[in-house]
Amino acid sequence: MPKQPAAERLDAVQELIGRFLKPLRFRKHGRTYTRAGDEGILQVINLQAGQFSVGGWREILPFRRNL
Repeated sequence: MPKQPAAERLDAVQELIGRFLKPLRFRKHGRTYTRAGDEGILQVINLQAGQFSVGGWREILPFRRNL
């Protein structure tokens, strides 16, 4: 089955980000990058694609406020 256009765009973005993160010792697991930081802190970067509102900004209190 062919990929959705959003997945193809996210793949392209992930490739660029991966080139930047690999020398910084991040390891890739699917769309998630991790590395062990100082003092046992785990640093995580996760890429996600989702739908957005084309009709404008929706205020969802208390999570998303229109400032």
